[in-house]
Amino acid sequence: MTMFTAISHVCIHVRDIAQTMTFYHEALGLPVQYVFHRQGVLFGAYFTISDTNFIEAFQIHHDTHANTGIVHVCLQTQDLDACMRQLASKGVACKPKNKGSAGCLTSWINDPDGNLIELNELTPTCAQLQGGVVNVTW
Repeated sequence: MTMFTAISHVCIHVRDIAQTMTFYHEALGLPVQYVFHRQGVLFGAYFTISDTNFIEAFQIHHDTHANTGIVHVCLQTQDLDACMRQLASKGVACKPKNKGSAGCLTSWINDPDGNLIELNELTPTCAQLQGGVVNVTW
């Protein structure tokens, strides 16, 4: 048995926390669990994905972002087509839906800072549910 039960949160740096809050809360529909203030000024937010899974964002004050090694965040949905329609209605551009190398349905979006977000719908035959070997061509 593993000692961990889930990924609690992923933390990202952003240039404009207000713009980030608009994107993650209003466009993606993620509730704001809480916000961070420093000396009375908003500088961070914690967005709820599920009961115990979150995205944390902190505004930084320089123009460049150091690569932390995180390539993308993946958000799972029950209905990718409906998710993509809802995002499009809020002005979020989604890449065309395709079947990923592990067999799930995927699309991709970017947040206002260019952070890559994968949208993912599991399928009955996907490797996430079935295990096995995934052969890739990339």
